[in-house]
Amino acid sequence: MLMKKLIRYCRGTVQFTVVGPYPERFLNLCSQGGVGLWASRRVENGITACCAQCHRPRLEYYAKKSGCALEIGRCSGMKNTARRYRRRTGLWIGAGLLVVGLLVMSRFVWRVEVQGTERLEPEVITAALAEYGVRSGALASGIDARTVERQMQIRFEEIAWITVNVEGSRVTAIIEETVPPPAVVEDGIPTNLIAAETGFITKVEVQNGNPVVKPGDSVQAGDLLVSGIMDNKVGESRTAHARGQVYAQVRAKLEIFTPYEQSDYVLRGIARRRYLRIFGVEVPLQIKGIPDGPYRVEHTAKEPQGLWALLPVALREDCYLLMREVKKTVTPQEAMRQAEKALALREQDWAEAKIISREAVGTESPEGYTLTVDANMYDQVTKCGVLTYTLENPDGIADYALQENGEIYFPEGEILDINQYGYSYIIPDQSTDTKLTAAYYYRLDNPESTDLVLSFTQWAPIRLSDYKELWKQTKEQVKQEFSEDEAIEHLKQALGDEYEEVASGVSREEIVDIGYERLVDERLDGRFDCPEKITIPEKALGEMSNLTLADGNIKVSPIAICVDTREMQDYPEGYIKRVKISFKDGTEYVVVDENVANHMFAVGHTDRDVTFMFNRMIDVNEIASIVLDGDVEFQVS
Repeated sequence: MLMKKLIRYCRGTVQFTVVGPYPERFLNLCSQGGVGLWASRRVENGITACCAQCHRPRLEYYAKKSGCALEIGRCSGMKNTARRYRRRTGLWIGAGLLVVGLLVMSRFVWRVEVQGTERLEPEVITAALAEYGVRSGALASGIDARTVERQMQIRFEEIAWITVNVEGSRVTAIIEETVPPPAVVEDGIPTNLIAAETGFITKVEVQNGNPVVKPGDSVQAGDLLVSGIMDNKVGESRTAHARGQVYAQVRAKLEIFTPYEQSDYVLRGIARRRYLRIFGVEVPLQIKGIPDGPYRVEHTAKEPQGLWALLPVALREDCYLLMREVKKTVTPQEAMRQAEKALALREQDWAEAKIISREAVGTESPEGYTLTVDANMYDQVTKCGVLTYTLENPDGIADYALQENGEIYFPEGEILDINQYGYSYIIPDQSTDTKLTAAYYYRLDNPESTDLVLSFTQWAPIRLSDYKELWKQTKEQVKQEFSEDEAIEHLKQALGDEYEEVASGVSREEIVDIGYERLVDERLDGRFDCPEKITIPEKALGEMSNLTLADGNIKVSPIAICVDTREMQDYPEGYIKRVKISFKDGTEYVVVDENVANHMFAVGHTDRDVTFMFNRMIDVNEIASIVLDGDVEFQVS
């Protein structure tokens, strides 16, 4: 289409109108004579159209032959334009200078582009090219591309291959970067192979060195796998460069946080800003600045084409997609799906590893909280342990208070629920405004569960107030469904041998009430539990070294002591008020007496059965004796 217009402009165009009784005859004569017409349309008593200016004599002849009147209208084209401006000498001089300028400018470089860089910054490459003469305004014929390529490879070790292409007024530098080699120790240097991760060895392939592990062994990160010390046939030791591959099954954890309250962005409008680039300098074509509010920007550059490509100019347009923030709340199921997608992307970083099994565990958290269990230490003899955990929230941890001893409590209501008896103490050097790291000192003292369960109380499926009302209603229903004797019988079956201990010294009315409460708890079991929780089974908690005295009535571990005086002969009844541990080196540790309480907590089932959890760790192998109530001493043989 553009080419047609250009041809018509060069040939010249004449617009005419024919009027007569038979204008169709005029059109037939033009068609037969090879006169091309365009833009024809019917007018009153005739036809108007356009044709090339060279056909004007034929138009007059065909009009006379067909008996029509010919009226010549506007004439346009190069010839007419030249005739109109023939006396304007300055215009012709300017046009000549323009042509000369284009020819001159086409011999210079006006644009330098860098492609293929990842580790190297394009600005650094552009600056280096400028030092070697490749810059805007340089003479294109004066650029030795091969020399520049060699100089760039010498200067940058990261460049494996580079080509410099000079295309008119544009220079393009295409770069292929080197791949950084892995750190390699020379073969002559003695080395060991060390475990990078904790796991179970599955395969050992040794090319050189002495393997110290075999398939099935368990190793910790940093353990020796292949030793560089080898023995020859005569028993002499020598050093070697250990080399090989040791494969292991490891456990890794990826954490993805997906909030329930999310922000989405919708398009609210489009704004454009244009820039004219002349000789490498961009000039804004609009006065308006960058719009306020969130936006996404798309850059488009319009390079001049054809003859105009010789000019050092370009037009750049920035399209601003103006966005509006919209808050939305997603369901736990949708949050889990989002987390699984993000997890799949993160797993791509393990491309060199084979994933044997995959277990995705989702933990719901109130108001953006994330719970992580860091470590756990437990003694099965005294049933005491120490658990460290971290609560995180990007919006900040809810207001909490500290006792003088560092114990944590939340005045507005607890955030975290742990099903076993214990207390939480802050770890100050690991806690911030958005992270609370604490140690939970506990004893497995829950008759309902031997596992350690952590959950968010605020995310239970029913509110506490509603649960209490539901519990009262359920108790009334149970009383109507079961008689007192049936409630007692059910309690006997549930407790087994422990029933006699529970019922000792308790009235029948209290036993009946306990039986009804037991039925209510069983009926509402799980109704107040958090749907997502962290559970640590008792069998996975661990075991410590321990010491037993007094026929097993005194049990001591590095973190706790359990004393049961009920089976001790001649021991006075009543609460144990003083406990002191003496060590072989002469030092003493007063756990409790009238003046001090050097323990995290004390818990007992009766007044003669009590467990004290220490506020420090001790070495049970260094204990010389244990003194109770100031005068009853038990020596360690």
